Amino acid sequence: MNLVLTSLLTALSDPQRPVKMEPDPNVLGTLVESVQGISGALVVVLATDPQVTGPGFETVQVDQTISPYIQRWLGIYRYLRDHPEVEMVWCVDGTDVEMMKNPFPEMIPGTVYVGSEDGKTGMKWMRNNFRGRLMNKFFARHGNHQLLNAGILGGSREDVMRFAHRMISMWEDSEIDAIAKRDRHAFVRKTVTDDRDLHEPVLDMGIFNVVARVDFKTKISFGSHVNTQFKGFDYANTTGSWWRHK
Repeated sequence: MNLVLTSLLTALSDPQRPVKMEPDPNVLGTLVESVQGISGALVVVLATDPQVTGPGFETVQVDQTISPYIQRWLGIYRYLRDHPEVEMVWCVDGTDVEMMKNPFPEMIPGTVYVGSEDGKTGMKWMRNNFRGRLMNKFFARHGNHQLLNAGILGGSREDVMRFAHRMISMWEDSEIDAIAKRDRHAFVRKTVTDDRDLHEPVLDMGIFNVVARVDFKTKISFGSHVNTQFKGFDYANTTGSWWRHK
């Protein structure tokens, strides 16, 4: 079975926008309609609110206790663990990603497909949001490499499970470091001060790039075959990509 997995986690605020998202299933409409119209794959939405229902997708209700950018990877891992019938899967952002071309017939088992942007891994935004010993070493080695985007990930069930599990493990290691005051704030915003709660909101782009470039360096595939130019609003799909990302 082919699957597209997304999430709408609204119990806690989005760290990039200090407000909670509304549990409005209509924001998923473009993604759901494109997947159903082009590939017919099953669409599953991991959601915290029972109001998130609608035609064209199945809802799996989940709890949320941490940043949505980390919680989604925990949800992805658990769902795939519990559904061995899944063969190939895409995990994508729900509100700004659209399927433009059916990717499933062209996917190669053993390859992990990731989204990408035009910027460099060591760009200012990344350095401002992710720091610590591990990230500084990563930027030193990979700072000039193309930035990978966590909004698109595809591959076999087994590979995506491994990827998600590694994401969660790295976040947990960072939390332990924070509690022990070692390598503090590796995956939190640079503006965090030491007198604030250790469980600060975290984003996932730093961890995603580390996992992709280090743990899956021989397996990743990215570029225009995967997604259109990020924030290019290429509705005509001039690059023949599988996905449009903004």
